Amino acid sequence: MVKRQRHETNNDTKEGEDIHPFLVSLPGLRLFFCWLLPLLRYGFRNTLEMENMYPVVSEDSAEVLVKQLERSWEKELEDWKLTGKEPSLLRALLRILRVHLILTGIPLFFLYCVFHVLGAVFLASFIQFFDDDGLSEDSDIFVFAAAITVNRLLIATFLQPTFFWNNRIALRSRVALSGLMFKKILRLSQEALRESSTGQIINMLSTDVHSLDMAFMLLHFIWVVPVMLLICSIILWYILGPPSLLCPAVVLIMIPCLILIGGVNSKLRSEKCILTDARVRIMNEIITAVQLIKVHAWEKPFTDLLLEARKLEVSKLKQICFIRAIETSLPITSSQVILFAMFSVFTASGHLLTSSVVFIALPISVALMKEVALHFLGACTRFGELLVVIRRIQNFLILEELGDDLCSRSAVGSKALSDIPGDTTIPGQESNEEMAPLLHQDKPEVPQTQTEDIPGIQVVSLSGQWALQGEGQAFTLSDVTFTVEPGEVMAVIGPVGSGKSMLLLALLGELPNCTGSVKISKHVGFSDQQPWVFSGSIQENILFGRKLDKTRYNEVLEWCDLSQDLLQFPNSDQTLVGEKGVKLSGGQRSRVSLARTLYSDAAVYLLDDPLSAVDSKVGRHIFEKCIQKAMKNKAVLLVTHQLQYLRAVDRILVLKDGTVSGYGTYQELEKSGVDFGSLLSKGEAESENDLEEELTRSSCDHVSLSKSEKQNEEERPNHHKMVVAEETKLEKKKIGIITGAVYKKYLLAGSSLLFLSFVVLLCVFSESFRILSDWWLASWTVTEEDCVRSYSEEICLQNATLYNTQFPVPRMGRSYFTLIYAVFVFCMVLFTFLSSALILHVLIQASSNLHNKMFEAILRCPQQFFVINPVGRILNRFTKDIGFMDDRLIYLFANVNFFLTHTLAVFIFISITNPFVLIFLVPMVIICWIIRKFFLASSRDVKRLESLANSPVYSYLSMTLSGLTTVRAFKGQEFMYSQYCSHQDLHTTTYFLHISLERWLSICMEGLQIVLGVVVVWGSIFIDNYFEIDGAKLGICLAYLVTMAGEFAYGVRLTADLENVMVATERVIEYTKLPPEAPLTSSIPLESDWPQKGEIILKGVSLRYSQEGPDALRNINVHIHPREKIGIVGRTGAGKSSLTVALLRLAEPAGTILIDGVDISEIGLHDLRKRISFIPQDPLLFEGTLRRNLDPFDEYTDDEIWSSLQEVQLQDKVQQEPNKLDMLVAEGGSNFSVGEKQLVCLARALLSQNQILVVDEATANVDYEN
Repeated sequence: MVKRQRHETNNDTKEGEDIHPFLVSLPGLRLFFCWLLPLLRYGFRNTLEMENMYPVVSEDSAEVLVKQLERSWEKELEDWKLTGKEPSLLRALLRILRVHLILTGIPLFFLYCVFHVLGAVFLASFIQFFDDDGLSEDSDIFVFAAAITVNRLLIATFLQPTFFWNNRIALRSRVALSGLMFKKILRLSQEALRESSTGQIINMLSTDVHSLDMAFMLLHFIWVVPVMLLICSIILWYILGPPSLLCPAVVLIMIPCLILIGGVNSKLRSEKCILTDARVRIMNEIITAVQLIKVHAWEKPFTDLLLEARKLEVSKLKQICFIRAIETSLPITSSQVILFAMFSVFTASGHLLTSSVVFIALPISVALMKEVALHFLGACTRFGELLVVIRRIQNFLILEELGDDLCSRSAVGSKALSDIPGDTTIPGQESNEEMAPLLHQDKPEVPQTQTEDIPGIQVVSLSGQWALQGEGQAFTLSDVTFTVEPGEVMAVIGPVGSGKSMLLLALLGELPNCTGSVKISKHVGFSDQQPWVFSGSIQENILFGRKLDKTRYNEVLEWCDLSQDLLQFPNSDQTLVGEKGVKLSGGQRSRVSLARTLYSDAAVYLLDDPLSAVDSKVGRHIFEKCIQKAMKNKAVLLVTHQLQYLRAVDRILVLKDGTVSGYGTYQELEKSGVDFGSLLSKGEAESENDLEEELTRSSCDHVSLSKSEKQNEEERPNHHKMVVAEETKLEKKKIGIITGAVYKKYLLAGSSLLFLSFVVLLCVFSESFRILSDWWLASWTVTEEDCVRSYSEEICLQNATLYNTQFPVPRMGRSYFTLIYAVFVFCMVLFTFLSSALILHVLIQASSNLHNKMFEAILRCPQQFFVINPVGRILNRFTKDIGFMDDRLIYLFANVNFFLTHTLAVFIFISITNPFVLIFLVPMVIICWIIRKFFLASSRDVKRLESLANSPVYSYLSMTLSGLTTVRAFKGQEFMYSQYCSHQDLHTTTYFLHISLERWLSICMEGLQIVLGVVVVWGSIFIDNYFEIDGAKLGICLAYLVTMAGEFAYGVRLTADLENVMVATERVIEYTKLPPEAPLTSSIPLESDWPQKGEIILKGVSLRYSQEGPDALRNINVHIHPREKIGIVGRTGAGKSSLTVALLRLAEPAGTILIDGVDISEIGLHDLRKRISFIPQDPLLFEGTLRRNLDPFDEYTDDEIWSSLQEVQLQDKVQQEPNKLDMLVAEGGSNFSVGEKQLVCLARALLSQNQILVVDEATANVDYEN
């Protein structure tokens, strides 16, 4: 379980203190993020680990935020029910965030609409003093110098805290929405779960909700920028007169275009989300079924399937990035175009282009167009994405739920939607057709499930069905009636697919479309046919949130025959079982699940074939000690295929095709004609012999076990699954900087070195023409002023500030200056767009190629890799990390490239025009570098920890989805939700530190900007007393220095952000270098019909799953003759499945294995695995059609497929389906029973007609006839 961590680097910290320093710091220290200094000092000297993280800020905890959003969403649903007013998740979200949104909107208005504009006015007024000799002694110049300083100080003080709160608002919205979705998952009906795939849900909780960050960062700019436009237009009119109308006119033309671009981008994003969902769903399916894919040598078709999905996603991403190229280029090019247009018209009208005119219009226009093109466009784009994400989540939140009585927590949105009046259209959707599948307005009658404390089970005329949309009835129950009193054990038997498991689901309220009456105690214990365990300790799985009663706990362990198993683990019951219980064998997982059921001390026990995964000796112990003794006063419903126990139960319910074909005691059914004879002869044969007798009997089939193997049989620890370290292996956290090799591999993955050089050259041309255009504008200004001075010094001084005064034309003519200015601006626009487009193309290609390489590397990994690494951890690489590379990394890399080239160009220009500035600029750069290094030492670790903390959230979500029925049966929603909140809070606290550190860096850079501004402004006044300073050149330098100081702070933060986000690339590259399995193809010639006989010889075969791990097999010597049928028996953990692993080379064994005289270590894995048919213990089907599950390569005819189905007795069921072999298979094969899934796997194996068939407990969940 997740524990809250405490930062202990401060010696003054009291022992046990668990308060975030942000909450106890003084307001001034909080404003400047000084509370981070202890962490930064510690992180600079040491590597930060998870125990160094502060606890979550109480206001940002998941439970607090989800509760707030839950109440707001409930209000929306109540209003919908009472007034017909359409519910809006966006309105519900804004309702809980409105106070903070208002408090961040006010300072943003003053910062951008007042301080930024006043800064340009002060700068122009300051520069004007240097145009005239002797005026520098005027006291007004000190007023404007002080005004510039104070203005920059106010901006530096309030800008970063405001952005920090915007980040925090985004964090709160993300946590609240994620938590609300998780609570919804705990209440979703089985029908609704079919409509939302695991991949779709994971993608919504990863990629979608993370897109809210930038949306809330830029949200206020939707209204701030138009206000700023109005104020700037008024000032430009005062300076330029009618030509100034070109600026608002162009902006007003651009805004609809930008909104249109935002709409197009939003549509493309929505389409990309669908494609990303499909890719993640396929990836989740592949990782979950990777063992099945490997043993059937299906890597190629599944690789083609995923890469095709990725290709479609990348194609849409390229369209999005074309829009991004326009978005990136506009802030740079639009201001230059506007300035060219205004100054050209202004001078063509005969007005003087003075430095005072230029340097008030230039910074205002640059700032305005930057905000319009960058922030306003970004705000429109991200707001469109926000609407898409909110709409997707809202559609999910109104999916059908289970009845309120089955949920331990208050229901959100649990009202029957058919009861809610009014239009059912979600806000933002165009028609009700899109909502139709979600509303379920014609809900069928549900069973009258009573949860009062009645003593047992009473079922009357229960009927129900479970069908996929567009398919026939996949499962059906019809008129089932029975009673189970306390102290009774009733067995439910029947052939595969008869409805046994569906009956238990109906009793639990999980079955949709039911009629009849079900009365059952509210205290129910449930053990699923496929036992569910979560990634905690064995004890935590048994307790499942309940208090520890040591006496009962020990009794449960003894009843479930777990005591001896726990002795095999060094940490006993504190051993972490790993994701999906990989540390446990199938039998151990089944008994842990049964122990959880028994420990709950319920009044009613629903047991779905708990004896199928254990050997006969353990099964007999469980039946006698657990079912007959421990549950003797309880009502027990036992679904089983172990017919040898039927005489010991009180009553038997026989199901066939969903109907009751027999009900009564064993004697009554036997008298009525039910033939138990042939079945019991098989079942009782197993119960008459203990394990040692079975081993003796198996040796008669020419299987020779070495003496040492027998002696070590009972002392060997559990190795049924791949053995891993005692504690679940933690995800690797690299230490140190992101090396240049990572950047090199990233860029070269997108293009060749020659093409990258060409792109860099385009960037240089872009910045060169940008600098030249400003330099030419300054030269134009100097020429105009010199011409005026030569014409009339007195007239010039009198009328310099009047825009309607006519002045003489320069000798070379204004058309000459205008033409050259136009050429420079045009070249700048052209090269800027080309460089943007090509950079984005390279980065998209890099992301695409690295994704494909990572997937191919993962699919080639040994099976051990998938045991050590949970599904959520691997999926995190393909969701969040690839998501970062597809979006944020591209944005950051492109902007860092422009920042570096622009900074270099500005430094060169300043060095040429005003070399004295370098005296102050060089130290500033050095200080910036030192601060950046100090910052990155901690920020890098925090970012990596944030990524690591994110993986368990996805793993926990995936784990909960797989065990949802068990969770709800035990009323464990509260427990699972609290654990989810703990995982989420751990991620929240790392992310909170991440955004705080970013703002601390920006504060430092803004502080340096103030120092630099003070030096340049006040230093200019001092130097002007000794040297003549040209006003135009000073204006250009000051404009660049002030702008670059802000951009320098932004650029330094971008480089730090880039290095942090490059962690995602580093993690992806790390997975591209994973060690692969042996080659897939043979290095020696192999006959096409090999093996012809199927003879298997094992000579001294040993197996271990890791170099440091113990032996799973030791010195096995076996000779299996052709056409022999060999049974391998042994206690749990004896190594039965390890023999299969060795034979299929899922792990490389020591010794020699010969098949028809060929050493399998010398042939390719595909050549080996294609020629061995394998049926796994845990059956798994892929989403799609039945034909795809049986024949993904299209290698067999329909007749051959029907023949295999007939052999496993599934032909009749499939023929009843409308689409026959093309019938839909739901995700995970959920529309098939476990027994039916095993039969499909058997039919799949029979199709290959191989000489060797390996069966791993594949008949455990099927009836004896099958």
